[in-house]
Amino acid sequence: MTGLAGVTSTTSTASRFLTVNAQGDVILATYSPGARTAITDSFWQAKGSLLQNNNEGGVVIGNDITKLSGNYNLYVSKGILTEKVKVAVKNSSEWSDYVFASDYKLRSLSEVERFVKTNKHLPGVPSAEEVVKEGVDMAKMDAKLLEKVEELTLYVIQQQKQIQQLQLENKRIKRQMANRHR
Repeated sequence: MTGLAGVTSTTSTASRFLTVNAQGDVILATYSPGARTAITDSFWQAKGSLLQNNNEGGVVIGNDITKLSGNYNLYVSKGILTEKVKVAVKNSSEWSDYVFASDYKLRSLSEVERFVKTNKHLPGVPSAEEVVKEGVDMAKMDAKLLEKVEELTLYVIQQQKQIQQLQLENKRIKRQMANRHR
């Protein structure tokens, strides 16, 4: 099935190779001299115009781990370089627009200050320790960061209203003082 029959090596040590068989399947294998067949390390089967990994559905790139944990399908050692990433969000309740709802309870800045002094991170945002232990779900973190940006926008709007009120009061006081000195 893998198409590795007849594989030979001219070296005296084990060799790793990547091949594509007649069916279009991509195979990463190890061949040891003296062995009758190569050992398949990874097998990608052609399915139409797609390649599917038949190693329990998971893909590991790199050699840091050999098996994926949890419900994950991809592990890439040392990171991924890409021009674009699109993260799917299943429904609108997973996004942060609720911050602008009339019943949203925006914490006072003094509450936020107390929380930050005690916990050394923003409310609702995981601590560095949690991130190191659990990693980051990009969709949830993007939603959480947007929530914080939206909260900051609400704080700025509140402060702008206070500034405008103070400016009006300042003008009123200046007029009163100018009228007294006439």
